[in-house]
Amino acid sequence: FWVVTILLYVFDFEDVLESSFIIIYVIQQIPAFVLIVLILSHRNPYQEKTMTTSKWYLLVGALMWLPDEIPLTVWAEILPESCTFYFMSLVDVVHLIYSCSILLFFMFLRAEYQQNLEEEYWKTVNDVQQMSTSVSNRSI
Repeated sequence: FWVVTILLYVFDFEDVLESSFIIIYVIQQIPAFVLIVLILSHRNPYQEKTMTTSKWYLLVGALMWLPDEIPLTVWAEILPESCTFYFMSLVDVVHLIYSCSILLFFMFLRAEYQQNLEEEYWKTVNDVQQMSTSVSNRSI
């Protein structure tokens, strides 16, 4: 709080506001990147492949998500305002790429859910078989 107050007296209000916004925005993105790296580096010991389909979805989705790390207001200042394509500007293209990354994140979640559902199904079948063999061994 005191640091921001001192900066407001020394520098222009808009510069301090924009800089603090960008710093806070970047700090908010760090946990998401850490989680993505942890998920991509984790390997299930029962899987034969190092990169499953779901992890590919996550990797491509994270790469397509990178343009969103720069706020759209900054993209609007950097990129030309004219409509490069007939009906959309380059800022709209950045937004479209980011929107596609959300679909890939959803596909990652869906693929992980289906994989975990199948693993739990076979684990349940195995548990039932073990219980039935232990019951049949006791009756003998």
